[in-house]
Amino acid sequence: MSTRRPPVKSSTRLWLGVVAAASLAGCAAVNVNQLGTVQRLLPERDPLLAQAEPFAWDLQFAGGRYTVYPATPDRQQIIFGTPDGLRAYWDGRVLFRIEGLPGAVGLLQSGIEGAERWFARDGGPTVRLACTPPRDWRLSENQRGWRVECSGVVDGRKVSATQVAEFDGAGQLRRIQATVIPGVSPLVLERRYK
Repeated sequence: MSTRRPPVKSSTRLWLGVVAAASLAGCAAVNVNQLGTVQRLLPERDPLLAQAEPFAWDLQFAGGRYTVYPATPDRQQIIFGTPDGLRAYWDGRVLFRIEGLPGAVGLLQSGIEGAERWFARDGGPTVRLACTPPRDWRLSENQRGWRVECSGVVDGRKVSATQVAEFDGAGQLRRIQATVIPGVSPLVLERRYK
């Protein structure tokens, strides 16, 4: 029969750490044994995330900023995600699916049909906007990319949308700026370490 204890969850360790720290706060001094106990109870940083840190990207949207990590499951797309379930899917032309954003944003989807881009949000109508073909731009050898601009009318008001992809001198994706909800500031994905 095994005497091995089941692992303690991070949330449980955090709670126990807070309780232990509060209990120790009344003590005149914390001895080495107490300090070691508190350190063992506090959540550890996931060692895999520490190894992935050089590959981290920042995702910014609606006032929030999240650290995401890219994965390429099939060389056709990049999935930017967090361990908590936030995912942004990029197919090289469009951020076609965003899921797991905190709050009541819901699932966001978009795509290209001919000269139009469509945008769909859980519980809302699909919005279609007329778009320009992708236009290349270049500021320097290390900063170049393409841009698509879209416009249309939603609920009687003019709206615009943009999609910008920026690449470094080696042709590696560095930044994506994309409208995911027409009329709302774009979502920005940017490589943290350039």
